[in-house]
Amino acid sequence: DCFKDGLVEFMLSRLEEAQTVPATVTPAWVRKVYSSMYDVLAPLSPDAVLIASTGYHQDKTISALCKRLPSNPVVAFDLPNPYPVLGLTADFFLSPSVTVSTINGAPEAAVTARPSPVQTYVLPPSVDSSFLAAGAEELLSEETCPNSIHAIKEQLRSRGC
Repeated sequence: DCFKDGLVEFMLSRLEEAQTVPATVTPAWVRKVYSSMYDVLAPLSPDAVLIASTGYHQDKTISALCKRLPSNPVVAFDLPNPYPVLGLTADFFLSPSVTVSTINGAPEAAVTARPSPVQTYVLPPSVDSSFLAAGAEELLSEETCPNSIHAIKEQLRSRGC
């Protein structure tokens, strides 16, 4: 069981020690794991990577690798799983609701994010507001919903994306 035997933490320590692309990671089996992900992701040159939190420690290996891509993408975790792993490498978390962002480990995951604590933004599901009463669109404005897509767009803009 990789959660109890320290395998994921060992792999993270090897990647951190290498400080570069996975080609310099040792031992060879760890290099192979990271290189297989890197070889797929690096050619895409992503500006942002959104990872669906599985709640498994392997989320840490994926997020740590993404921060080492040449494009230096913004890394965000979606919180469909209410039990995210502590110590994830991320720039911010996305939550489908305020409730999910405040229960079952989500606040702790945000505080323990690497390299420093991160903000959790609530991104409500899309709504076709054309059928709503007049003025309803104001309910989803930047002023009334500051931790929403507006804040996320601003963070991406500040990073030049």
